[in-house]
Amino acid sequence: MLTDSEKAFLEDYMGLEYNALSVYRKDDNYWFNRQVILRKEDNYLNLRVPDDYIKYKILLANKDNIAPNINTLHNQPKATYKFVLIKESEQNRSMVENMTTTM
Repeated sequence: MLTDSEKAFLEDYMGLEYNALSVYRKDDNYWFNRQVILRKEDNYLNLRVPDDYIKYKILLANKDNIAPNINTLHNQPKATYKFVLIKESEQNRSMVENMTTTM
């Protein structure tokens, strides 16, 4: 889920003790019952906010229900995909690519 450098940075930035974000931690495990609730409308995450970044990484780990990007959704579709993660830059690029000259 998180790389070692991401884990170290987030622990420091969030003021957590060393190894607080370890998935193997037995006591006071940060990940125990950790959920990301998605609504039917657009859900926005600001990856500069540590909690949103952690939610993003959780969503990326859920490979059966969430497509990691638009290209994967179109090129390798799965019947189990319920959501797709779209970066703002991808959304703008996709809109521009779909425009015709008359638009």
